[in-house]
Amino acid sequence: MNPFKGIALFIGWLTSSLAGIGAIMYACGYLISMAQLHLLGIDAFISYGDQRYIQEGGKFFVSLGVTVGELVLNVFIAIAILMTPILVLIALLRWLRKDWLTSVTTRWRSAGSRIYQQRPWLYRGLAYALLIGILFSSSEDPRVFQGPLELSNVLYASTAEAKGSASGARVHRLLINGDSATLKGYFEQCLLLELKVGLLMMLAWQVAAIWRLRIVLVAPFAVVLLLYTVFLPMLYGILMQPLRFPVVTIIPGNAGALSTDAPIFLLDKSDREFIFWDQKRRLTVWIPSTEIKSVQIHRIGQLFGPHTRGQ
Repeated sequence: MNPFKGIALFIGWLTSSLAGIGAIMYACGYLISMAQLHLLGIDAFISYGDQRYIQEGGKFFVSLGVTVGELVLNVFIAIAILMTPILVLIALLRWLRKDWLTSVTTRWRSAGSRIYQQRPWLYRGLAYALLIGILFSSSEDPRVFQGPLELSNVLYASTAEAKGSASGARVHRLLINGDSATLKGYFEQCLLLELKVGLLMMLAWQVAAIWRLRIVLVAPFAVVLLLYTVFLPMLYGILMQPLRFPVVTIIPGNAGALSTDAPIFLLDKSDREFIFWDQKRRLTVWIPSTEIKSVQIHRIGQLFGPHTRGQ
């Protein structure tokens, strides 16, 4: 092959791959940003640029990688702790009753092999039934994902519109109290649910390998996994994305500094407008940029939490 043609093909493959990765990051960043804006109740009049969405998507994947690594490590540690006494017991049995254990093992293997030869579909049918039972046995899973997504307008009222969802009301309390550790635990719980469904789908794909309706049998797992995959970045925007914005002092163009006894947060700005949130009055204020002389930024503050009370 011509080396220049090979280089051109590699560059084309790399470009298409980067474009695909960028599209995925953009989609996740968009879902994250829109979920947070909907949570605050300002999604109708604030939108971010493309770079912001790609940046948020990149941060999401970095955070997701770290979280998955921690969860997998904890699972391996738990399995090792649980398996250690079992392995010790098996070793003792082999040492004390080696002949008995060998005969029992041989008997079970021969019985299992005989059943499999006579009814090869039986084991796979039982395994698939077990997998589908595990998938649908956790009836709380969809509500765990859906509850936080029902929250909205937390900037304007002391109680959010949780629509009667217990999980939504719980998340709202955690947000108002600034309990980031428990919110992270909630996100990790949802991530574990998605990893569980992904593992079940891979096992179901292997179990149904000999059947012509393989795709149909795996479809329930794929549908649930797809829903959870779409929900996950949105949950990240609500549970993991810090509600931190600049605390500012507004200096109008025709007067002195606008005084207030509560923090004013800068939610967004552009060449044409500034959008602020008055914490005490729970109002979102839109001001044209032509009416503002300057905006003084004092610090980056949390919208909610114990440290914001009484300011």
